[in-house]
Amino acid sequence: MDFVLKFISVLALALAVFASVLALISRRRRFSAWLAKEREKIVIALDLAELSAPEEAIPLLALAGPVAKVLLRAMHRRRMARADAQLSDALSLMGSALKAGLALPQALEMAAIEMSPPLGDEMKRMLAQLKLGRTVDDAFATLAQRLPTDDVALMVQSVEVLRRTGGNLIETFATLSSTIEERRRVTDRISAITMQNVMQAIILLALPWGLAAALGLLAPEFIAPLFQTRMGLALLAAAFVIESMGALWLRKIVMIRV
Repeated sequence: MDFVLKFISVLALALAVFASVLALISRRRRFSAWLAKEREKIVIALDLAELSAPEEAIPLLALAGPVAKVLLRAMHRRRMARADAQLSDALSLMGSALKAGLALPQALEMAAIEMSPPLGDEMKRMLAQLKLGRTVDDAFATLAQRLPTDDVALMVQSVEVLRRTGGNLIETFATLSSTIEERRRVTDRISAITMQNVMQAIILLALPWGLAAALGLLAPEFIAPLFQTRMGLALLAAAFVIESMGALWLRKIVMIRV
């Protein structure tokens, strides 16, 4: 009987160890799959931000998780903004090249040579895709995926439509260039006005609390009842609620979207 009990105990222990090993292997596989997905996302983010990292550093960036993604996403947005600022000049160059009798791929090559990074690098990538046999529409679609901005999307859609319908690319590029430039001027003007309004709103919201702090330093006996009586605490709570409602209202007023 003792032998049977010992055998059952040993068998149960062996099964427990086996189950633990299987669970560890399963967790390791899940971790490896997760790490592979995160590694792929980091590689794509590095490519979009035009950054290079050693092969050994990519797993560390993948393990960093959201922090690395947020930083890379911010760098990608900044790169998109710089490329967007160059788009008007690139359209003017391509329009001039088309007016001189060049085809669209040659106009792209001319713009890629003349333009500085980051838009110049993206146009060189488009040329490399054309040399590998991809169509012009596919190359422009890839550009729209790598630089997902309103101006780039407008240019890509215009090129696709005109290539299908046989429109005038020269006039379209000239119109797009002037439209983008004018919209940028309006956007910059609105951004300046918005920033001024935001500063005014911050000053208005901070003024009561600043005056309360100054009064507390200069004449604490006058402001002490606000913190020492129920009526004062109720007034402070009401002031906080009203300030919060005012902050939301001011936010809707001062934030202008183009």
